[in-house]
Amino acid sequence: MDRTEENIDPKQALNEIRRLEHKVRTESRWAGWLWLIVGFSTAVFGVFAPPITHGWQEYVVTIGFPILGFVALVYALQQQVISRAQQHLEYPVTWVFCGLVLVNVMFRMIADPTHLSALVIILGTLPVLPCCYGTWRVWRA
Repeated sequence: MDRTEENIDPKQALNEIRRLEHKVRTESRWAGWLWLIVGFSTAVFGVFAPPITHGWQEYVVTIGFPILGFVALVYALQQQVISRAQQHLEYPVTWVFCGLVLVNVMFRMIADPTHLSALVIILGTLPVLPCCYGTWRVWRA
């Protein structure tokens, strides 16, 4: 197959580069949405996880959270565009997030809270912070 090289002027080349950069930036925003959804769903789970909830709410919270995590994982694996910001933030944000979730789980195992208190709310919502930071950095890039 014979390929002929197209000569484009510098202005057209810069326009094409800007168009591609905008496309990559737009398509890589999925990571910000994913972190935001996982962060806030973790906060809902962290605050309302059993034994705080009872009856049907207990089952919705307990089953819904892992299902959401699995769907998020499948969605993330299907994405092809990863921004530079996400590449640099992925591991630090994930480690801090996991550490804060572990603190919440340890508190629940040791204290065994049976009602909603300020400490349950604070420890349940702490994992949102690294997710919001990661979202902000990815969307700002």
